[in-house]
Amino acid sequence: FDGRHYLVDSGSGKGARFTVRVPIKRDKRERLKPRVTIDGDSSDSGPLALVVDDDEANCAVMIRMLQKYGFSCDSVHFASDALDSIRDCDYDVVFMDLHMPDRTGFDTTTAIRNGELGERKSHIRIVAFTLMRERTVDVGFDELLLKPVTFRELERVLSTLHLMELA
Repeated sequence: FDGRHYLVDSGSGKGARFTVRVPIKRDKRERLKPRVTIDGDSSDSGPLALVVDDDEANCAVMIRMLQKYGFSCDSVHFASDALDSIRDCDYDVVFMDLHMPDRTGFDTTTAIRNGELGERKSHIRIVAFTLMRERTVDVGFDELLLKPVTFRELERVLSTLHLMELA
């Protein structure tokens, strides 16, 4: 179907879920447009972060904190959407929740590190973004950031990954 992806999940008495994916190529100039903003505070320059979390409140808090450090942000709520976003955009860092409904952050990071999105994308900085301390280094995460996130811990992670210089 012209590169489109259709999925129907249905069960008796459960209703139906329809998913339609249409690939869209982003113009490189799109990075210069304002990204996600919280409380009217927008940033259209500086490092670019992707926040991946199925909880909208967690995304909003993380975006707000990153904006304080000069980051522009995108957010998605599903791991599959994260893969699409990373494929289409050059992020400086990805904050990846480990437990999402469609695919775990472990599986998603492993796919990225194994080159599913190409060799260049396999080296993107990925930070595990989770409630519990879990083994993340073996999977290929660059850092671990525990929720609830504090500015002190976020700054430590950004400094360790040499992202403070970009902000």
